[in-house]
Amino acid sequence: VSSIEDDKMKSMTHDYFVEHFGKSAFELAKQYSDSSESGKRLELTNVDLKNIDLRNADFVFQGAELSGANLSGADLSGADLQGAYFNAANLSGAKMPYANLWQATMYSANLTDADLSWARLPGANLRSADLTGADLSGADLRGADLTRADLTDANLRNVEYDSETI
Repeated sequence: VSSIEDDKMKSMTHDYFVEHFGKSAFELAKQYSDSSESGKRLELTNVDLKNIDLRNADFVFQGAELSGANLSGADLSGADLQGAYFNAANLSGAKMPYANLWQATMYSANLTDADLSWARLPGANLRSADLTGADLSGADLRGADLTRADLTDANLRNVEYDSETI
C-alpha cells in the first residue's frame, strides 16, 4: 500500500467512502480499522447510506459521526457503534438487533419501526428520538436518556433498565 493510499484510508472522508461504495461496507470498515490511527473518527455527516449492509461492522464505527445521515433500512445487525453520533439521523426501518450502541448519541433521531431487539444501549442519549413502532425487546437501556422520546407502539418486552434510566 502506497503512502498516498494509506493517507486516504486514514482520512476516510465522505468522498472516499462514496468512491469505494461498491465495496462491501464491512471490508471497507476492516481496511480502515487496520490502517487507522488510534483516536481517528469516521465522519459521515449527512451521507445517504440508505439500505446499506453494515452487519457486524466493528472498530471503525466506534465514535463515528453519522449525524443527519440517512440510514433508513440499513442493516446494522451486531455492529459495534459504541459512542457513535446519530443526531437527527434517519434510521427508520433500520435493523440493529444485537448492535452495541453503548453511550451512542441519537438525539432527535428517527428510529420509527427500527429493530433494536437485544441491542446494547447503556448510557445512550435517545432524547427526543422517535421510536414509534420500534422493537426494543430485550434491549439494555440501563442509564439511557429517553427524555421526550416517542415510544408509541414500541415493543418494550424484557427491556433492561435501572434507576438511572430516564
